[in-house]
Amino acid sequence: MAIETSTASEKSLNKAQVELQAYSRIALLGDMVMLSVHITSKDYSSEMLSPIFSILSACCIPVHLISYAADEPTVYCVISQPDVSQAREALYLNFNQHLAR
Repeated sequence: MAIETSTASEKSLNKAQVELQAYSRIALLGDMVMLSVHITSKDYSSEMLSPIFSILSACCIPVHLISYAADEPTVYCVISQPDVSQAREALYLNFNQHLAR
């Protein structure tokens, strides 16, 4: 499922995000992408999650609504298709560096 943000109301976008909670995939519609990033955080403190959220923010993935206390937070957002490769590359590189510590 993907949503063209210029034609979707906030209510519709919120409903779509709820529907996507069972999935973790990227879907394309035109040049818009619905991106789901699941973070397993059960054993991590907020201090360890903070750098991960900073990485997501650097990829233009909004994280301000995520609760640091959540057992397994999931980020849903819409980004443009040209940004997908850059976001993936940055995510993989930074996650690998973070987990290697």
